[in-house]
Amino acid sequence: MQEFKYTYQDWVDGELDKLDIFRLLRDDELSSKDFRRISLEQSKAYTKLLYNAFETLKLEFASRYKSSFLKSKWLELHIELWAENLSSLEEQYPDIAKTVATSSTDGRYTLTKQQVDQFDYCEINDSLMKSISFNLVIESYDDMPNIYYIIAANYYNWLLWYKESVSKSEPTINYSERDTYEASLKDAENAARQAKQQVSYTWPNLFKNTEQADIILNLLKEHLSSSGQWLTEPKGRHLVALCMELESKGYFKSQNAITNPAKAAAFNAQFDVKLAAKNFQPQKRNDAEDYREHFQHLPKYSCSS
Repeated sequence: MQEFKYTYQDWVDGELDKLDIFRLLRDDELSSKDFRRISLEQSKAYTKLLYNAFETLKLEFASRYKSSFLKSKWLELHIELWAENLSSLEEQYPDIAKTVATSSTDGRYTLTKQQVDQFDYCEINDSLMKSISFNLVIESYDDMPNIYYIIAANYYNWLLWYKESVSKSEPTINYSERDTYEASLKDAENAARQAKQQVSYTWPNLFKNTEQADIILNLLKEHLSSSGQWLTEPKGRHLVALCMELESKGYFKSQNAITNPAKAAAFNAQFDVKLAAKNFQPQKRNDAEDYREHFQHLPKYSCSS
């Protein structure tokens, strides 16, 4: 039996000290089994942090934008600020855009166990935890500029989209008799509540019994890469078919308890895909029906299992 220089336990104990586990796997210093185990934890925490930090920026934007009496000017200055942030990052790290474009070098595989635990803590769904997420991004700037660049680039693109989306609206001062701070706070809280299921639903949370989540993954190994990404094409129809099969066999919570956006968010985070809520609508389910045969080997759920 081959012995490897590093193990999963070394990562838990902090012995890897931000070494890139993808390179350790490539150099035959880490087993594929331990790589998959570590990378799954890293990718889940990484995705969660990115999502929560991005939502924090949007919530803060909504609050400040609503309180401004010169909205178009404030938006223009805000876009300029983030364009400068991106330019500064690209000057400091010339290859950063190219680096973050591929998942093997976007920084996730250097996350330590301590960082993963920190990022996981931000799963709690309220505006305070989202703010903590973004603060963690800021704190990791020097050690992990990639993660900050991903947030900045996506937020900048969102700002450009937002500017275009409101440009056709009739200009108005939008003065409210309500206290501006209280109104903005309420709007932010409402937005956080609307995002609740998308943030809180991960793959295990879809299950009545969360312990069944890993059992099902083990039964799907032929469809997964060593890092847990879904391989079988067409990915969308196969995953919708998988969802239908797990629902029909009693694994998932009631459909009334889980919205389609929540399902999409959970599947995307687990399998590194880009499903949308519409993928789980009736017509798309009909299109995926023939693919359920690939998952007939999954046993029916039993409360005693």
